[in-house]
Amino acid sequence: MKNRIITITTLVLALLCVSCNKESYQALNQPSCDLDFTDHSNQQKYQDVLDQYSQNGIVGLTVIIGKEGEEEWMGSSGYASIEENIKMNNCNIHQTASLVKSFVGISTLQLIDEGLLELNSNIDQYLSSEILDLIPDLDNLTIEQLLNHTSGLEDIFGLNFIADFMNNPEYSYTRKELLAYVKNAKRVNEPGESHYYSDTNYILLSFVIDSIKGDFITYMRENIFDPLNLSNTYYHNDSYPNIDGLPQSYWEQYDDGNIENISQLQKRVTNFIKGSDGIISSPQDMVTFYKSVFEGSLISESLKEGIINNQVDEPINFKMNTGYGYGFMTINENGQTWIGHVGSQLGTSCYVFYNLDTKDCIGVFTNTGTFLFEEKQQLIYGELWDALTIAIQ
Repeated sequence: MKNRIITITTLVLALLCVSCNKESYQALNQPSCDLDFTDHSNQQKYQDVLDQYSQNGIVGLTVIIGKEGEEEWMGSSGYASIEENIKMNNCNIHQTASLVKSFVGISTLQLIDEGLLELNSNIDQYLSSEILDLIPDLDNLTIEQLLNHTSGLEDIFGLNFIADFMNNPEYSYTRKELLAYVKNAKRVNEPGESHYYSDTNYILLSFVIDSIKGDFITYMRENIFDPLNLSNTYYHNDSYPNIDGLPQSYWEQYDDGNIENISQLQKRVTNFIKGSDGIISSPQDMVTFYKSVFEGSLISESLKEGIINNQVDEPINFKMNTGYGYGFMTINENGQTWIGHVGSQLGTSCYVFYNLDTKDCIGVFTNTGTFLFEEKQQLIYGELWDALTIAIQ
């Protein structure tokens, strides 16, 4: 999910507290770890950045830095569990929130490479009558508009959804039930008119893939996870979302230093959002994926160029990016282009960006919530990003 300016933030947090105050603590099964990068030539410089931010607002984090011409570096700082005094380590896995949008984007582009779909295909032909009844007038929307968030469809995660969720926090929603929250919603803009980030677009894309391949999760696993050997990546398989090594999740409601554990709430949300959220993975796997998109053969060269060249402007910059294309965010700064995606949730945050000019890559994974929390957004997506890009120069 991605944050927007919401005047009801205080009310939303109050509703959420009704649930999170009732949560019981579940002990962390922390993995032993032999991923040691302390002999890296830039170990101290990179580690100092992590330690600074884990002491100033981020509960725990792991960072991967891949600088062209150097060995990859990975480091961690802060806590995977405050309650048990367990430090974050390089073998912890993480909830990655909206990073799944890049996976769904690539799966959609793979179908185009297979000749089974086109960017300008109208989406209604791939959706059931049940979905078309939920959201009318989908016959004028295209695959490309869903990919670029230019459909004008409202986001499902408004106050109505949050109120219902908090009234029954144990309930697990289906994708169709989530789409019902925008059934009578007015379009934010006309199709193709402008960019408006909405999870609704990627939930619909997951149904499009289902209609062609039977199950979008299986298709992603067979065409992305398996070919890239992403062996520490989980998406509604095994004991998901209760995976060993997954840190506790935390938020800081009032930016007052009062850290609250919301792990069970975070897991419930992760478990029912499909298509637009929810992959649990190791940092190494996520960096492998984003590098492979541009350095490997997941999609054709023409579609790689499409990701890069068909970016639409993101007019309201709550995160880091100023552009969006086919499931990928773009940062243009200092004459260079970084491309990747941000993940933001109640109790987790992350991002991976690949530099098209230098082939450098930065991946950041935390157990600190940013959704609804502008101070944490600025800290993680602004200040930490700036510090890391300076450190790798």
